[in-house]
Amino acid sequence: MGIVDWVISPGSRNAPITLTFANDPRINSLPVVDERSAAFIALGIGIRKGTPAAISCTSGSAALNYAPAIAEAYHQEVPLFIVTADRPQKWIGNGEGQSIDQVNVYQNYCLSSYHLNEDDSEELMIETFQKIVGDLFGHKRGPVHLNLAFEEPLYGTQDAVLSYKFNQPEIRNELWKSEDLVNKYLKKKRVMVLVGQMSRDERLEYLLSELLVDKRLVVLTETNANLSHRHFVSCIDRSLPSLDQDQFLPELVITVGGAIVSKRIKKYLRSVPNLEHWHVSDTETFPDTFESLTERIFTTPTKFFRAIFDSLSLESNEDYQSRWVQRSFINKERHEHFVSNVQWSDLKAHALIYEWIPDGAILHQGNSSVVRYYQLFDPIKEVLYLSNRGVSGIDGIVSTALGFAHNDDRMNVVVVGDLSFQYDINALWNALNTDNVLIIVINNGGGGIFKIIDGPSSTGVLEDYFQVKSTTDLESLCKSYGKDYKKVYQEEGLEIVLMNVIAAFQANTFSGLVLEVDTSGVASAEILRDYFNEVNPQ
Repeated sequence: MGIVDWVISPGSRNAPITLTFANDPRINSLPVVDERSAAFIALGIGIRKGTPAAISCTSGSAALNYAPAIAEAYHQEVPLFIVTADRPQKWIGNGEGQSIDQVNVYQNYCLSSYHLNEDDSEELMIETFQKIVGDLFGHKRGPVHLNLAFEEPLYGTQDAVLSYKFNQPEIRNELWKSEDLVNKYLKKKRVMVLVGQMSRDERLEYLLSELLVDKRLVVLTETNANLSHRHFVSCIDRSLPSLDQDQFLPELVITVGGAIVSKRIKKYLRSVPNLEHWHVSDTETFPDTFESLTERIFTTPTKFFRAIFDSLSLESNEDYQSRWVQRSFINKERHEHFVSNVQWSDLKAHALIYEWIPDGAILHQGNSSVVRYYQLFDPIKEVLYLSNRGVSGIDGIVSTALGFAHNDDRMNVVVVGDLSFQYDINALWNALNTDNVLIIVINNGGGGIFKIIDGPSSTGVLEDYFQVKSTTDLESLCKSYGKDYKKVYQEEGLEIVLMNVIAAFQANTFSGLVLEVDTSGVASAEILRDYFNEVNPQ
C-alpha cells in the first residue's frame, strides 16, 4: 500500500493490527500511548514525507481521541490512514466495556470510511482495500478511516488481511477551460494572486516571479506559503491599505494553496465591490473565502500560471503591482524602525528569534498569537514554515512538530504559547528523537491572543475565562519528562541561549531543549497595537 509509518497506541482490541506491523521489518512502527498525541505525530510524519502515515488504536474513547488530528488533516489536505479496532456489532450498546458506535464516527472529517467484520469474505476485504488505496493516493488528499471488528481471541492473529498489497491508482486528468479563462484574465486591469498555506514549490515560485512582468498583477503571500521574492507582498497585515484607497482594490483575486492566516485580508476582500474570485486546485477543494467565488479551476497551479504566462499581452498601461510593492517597502522601513526600538515584549522576542533562526531550519509556529506575529516578518527563503492552520487549534502543535522532526536531521524550532505547550504536554512522553528540536515557549501569562483580538477585553471576565493565566512551573513539568530546560526574562538572555543552541547544534552536541521566554510582565498587546498604528496607519 505504500504506507510504511505506523503510529500504534497500546490496547487489546487492536492486538491483531499491532502484531501485524510491529513484527514487520519493512514497517516503521512507533508506539505512542496518548491517542490524541499519536494522531498529531502521524500528521507531522505525513507532512514531512508527503505520503500517508497510519494510526491504529483500540476501541471506545480511544478512537474519539483521534478526532482533532483527523479534522486538522482533513482541512490541511494531508493523507492519513486511520485504523480503529472495534467489537462485533452484536456487543455495541449491550454493556461491553470500551464499546461505542464507531462506524462512520469521523464521517464529517474523512474522505471515506469503511467497516469490515472478521467473517467478511476475502473478496469484500480485497475490494475494500482497493478502494482505500484509491482514496489515499488519489487526486484529493485527506484522511481515510477503516473500522475493523475483531472477535476474540485477539492474540496470535498477526496474519491479518492488512498485509495485502495493491497497485497505486491512476490520477485522472484535470478539467479546466484554459483558453476561456486566459481571455478573461487578459481583460482585467488589477489582478491579485493570493497564496495560502502550502508546501514549498520552487516551480510555482519561479512562475509567479516570471509573471511579475505583467504590472497589472500583484502577488500576496504569507510565511506559510513558503514562497519568496523581493517583489511579492509577503507581509499582508503590515501592508494592507484601507478600503477607501480605490487604487489598491483588485478586480480579480486568484487564490492557490490552503488556509490564509490574515483576518484583515479576508475582511478587506469581502468588502471589495464586484470582486471576482478564482481558486486553483488539483484536489477539488474550492473555498469561497471572500463570498465571491466565480471560477473553480481544477488543475495544478503551475499548469494554470504557465498558461497565463504563455498568453500574456503587456500592452496595458496599468501599474497595479507597483502601488502595492511601494507601500510594502515603505511599511517595511517603518516595521524595522519600530522593532529595533521596541521594549522587551512578545514582539521583541519573536523579532530576536526571527533574526537568529538558521538557514535550513524548520519553523513550527503555534496557533493563536504566534503564527500571527510571524506574518509581520519577511519570509526567510531558506526556512520552511509550518503550522496547523487546517482547523487552527492549539491542541497537537508540539506533537505535530515532533512527528515531523522524528528522524529528520535539520534544526526544528517550535514556537508556541504557554497554554498551547501545556495543552499538548504528552508530546514529550513519547519515544521520539528530539535531539534536533528546540521548543520555545512564549510565556506571556496566558492566552495572549484574547488581548489582541477585539471583544474579550470588554467582557469583564478576560483573565478568568479567556486569558486563563497558568501558575504551572514549566521547569518542573519539563524535568518530569526528562527534558532539558532553560528560562530567560529579557533580551540579552534570549540572545545568549540562542547563540549557544546553534553552536551546540553545529557541533553535534545539542540534545534538545525547552526554552521558556518570560514576557508575562509586559503589556505585549498594547505594544502590538502601537506597532500597527505606527507601521500601517489607516
